Amino acid sequence: MQEVTPRGSEQVELQVERMVAGGLGLCRENSGRILLVEGGLPGERVLVQVTESSKRMAKGVVLDVVSPTAGRRAAPCAEVAAGCGGCDLQHAEPELQLRLKAEIVVDALFRIAHLEQVPISFGQRLPSTRYRTTLRCGVAADAGRAAQITRAAQITREIEGSGLDQSHMHGQGGVSGQGGAIGQGGMIGQGGMIGQGGMVGRVGFRKRQSHEVHPVPSCLVAHPLIEELIHVGRFPGASSVTFRVGARTSERMVIVDGEELSQKSLGLPDDVRIVTAQALTGGAQAWIHEQVAGHSFRISARSFFQARPDGADALVAAVARAVAPFDAVHDLLVDLYGGVGLFTKGLNAQRAVLVERSESSISDARVNLFELGTKIVASSVERWQPTSAEVVVADPARAGLNAAGVDAVVATGAERVALVSCDPASLARDLGLFAAAGFEVQGIELIDMFPQTHHIETVATLRRVSASRVTR
Repeated sequence: MQEVTPRGSEQVELQVERMVAGGLGLCRENSGRILLVEGGLPGERVLVQVTESSKRMAKGVVLDVVSPTAGRRAAPCAEVAAGCGGCDLQHAEPELQLRLKAEIVVDALFRIAHLEQVPISFGQRLPSTRYRTTLRCGVAADAGRAAQITRAAQITREIEGSGLDQSHMHGQGGVSGQGGAIGQGGMIGQGGMIGQGGMVGRVGFRKRQSHEVHPVPSCLVAHPLIEELIHVGRFPGASSVTFRVGARTSERMVIVDGEELSQKSLGLPDDVRIVTAQALTGGAQAWIHEQVAGHSFRISARSFFQARPDGADALVAAVARAVAPFDAVHDLLVDLYGGVGLFTKGLNAQRAVLVERSESSISDARVNLFELGTKIVASSVERWQPTSAEVVVADPARAGLNAAGVDAVVATGAERVALVSCDPASLARDLGLFAAAGFEVQGIELIDMFPQTHHIETVATLRRVSASRVTR
């Protein structure tokens, strides 16, 4: 195991070569050691503060841009300059953001899967502000709570530096435990730090390179229905708050990780449904509805759903293109990691098997897919016994399918596969596995679901071209 220095005082001036998975700029020192930096753009010469260092690789943050590239801009949100780490790509013009995201995908395909010249296209262009209908925030705390969280953060860093297995210590990102859009881009709050005056109880996002919460009066990417709640809400004593709204139904829900409080004490409008994380753990139920692709979906507090309905529209359309020609009446669809039924219902699949392990999502899927008569299997994909199908749609969490998931898809015998991914590195690994199993990657469509951040959603079109070399 390499020794890693958590933080250092070293500063170095380097050229950013390219952007890689995770939205970091790749630089090389004269020694050949790679330095991954936050805040730099390809082609720029930057002054970097080294924050982590090992023999083969280091990480750092840009202190100053010595020579800026074309397309750099001042962040349009004042909170970025004030330290908010929620959006990590606001310093790039919109067209440059799109180009960088495509380059990240192409780079990952080449480095990880040795795939070249895969056709890349962009899907529907989506608004770049006021779009998020789910946000999970931290809460600015009083000094006593702040001291506890400061110590917790210190202990976490000590554990991370020790090399101990932490797999049992951390839940997956997002409300549902499936990753996806919730909590991306630094949105997950980790308690709060010292709130000053009226900042106590206000929501915010992590500061860059810190566990400290930066309270915000507004958010550039929050949907107006959430924006109001950020501005008026106060959540003293809570460690985190999740806002969920239906942009097309105007329904609103707030999930508080803290004690039960009234609308009045939180400063929230009467239409907002409030539920605590503790109540949900105890069996309470709460949901909103959203409209996507002409259909209504019930979405419970703990269920994963895409963070913007126009983006969900775009994903359904991209998946439809990826599995075309799809006969909704006769083709059997297997919907893996099917969640609340977005793709089964979006494709209007009359013969479908949906595989999902989240109890909350399964409950929603039964409601959403009742009229279609979908067979719903409560199982992880890895434990599911594959059934024959003409078409497979797979939308795994950030970690991707891995070998077991790819094996499950291959075992269905499906000729047409759509792979939805929110992480270029796991996408590339999975596509490499599919290629080894006799599939051809015919194209990848990029959906910019999260403008102002490095995050990108992709839909890969796969076709079986030879007998499988993967056995289950």
